[in-house]
Amino acid sequence: MYAWEAKPYPKWWDRVPEADRPSITFYNEPVNATEASALGVLRQTARPDDFVVLKLDIDTPVVENAIVDAMLRDDALLALVDEFLFEFHVSNEDIVRTALQGMRMMGEMRKRGVRAHFWV
Repeated sequence: MYAWEAKPYPKWWDRVPEADRPSITFYNEPVNATEASALGVLRQTARPDDFVVLKLDIDTPVVENAIVDAMLRDDALLALVDEFLFEFHVSNEDIVRTALQGMRMMGEMRKRGVRAHFWV
């Protein structure tokens, strides 16, 4: 498991059972859509035969959408993800348009072999 948390969280490991710690990598920094962040870690660590679940829920739509867009532009990166869970933030001003945008994004991932799910 790889996890990111933007807010300072010095006691994050205190709640993690000792037996689980070796299988977790925790980054106490903001995630972004660059190769220096989550997408780069995914590319460097996952192999096509791994089962990869990616949950994207950082409550920052600009960053979340940039990550999804980067994945959709990169077939090799998208091929590493088996299951994608995404909290899609809809605009209160135009809920129908943004909800349709989310459905299109998930539909595109599904067409390309990713079991993609979202909630609002």
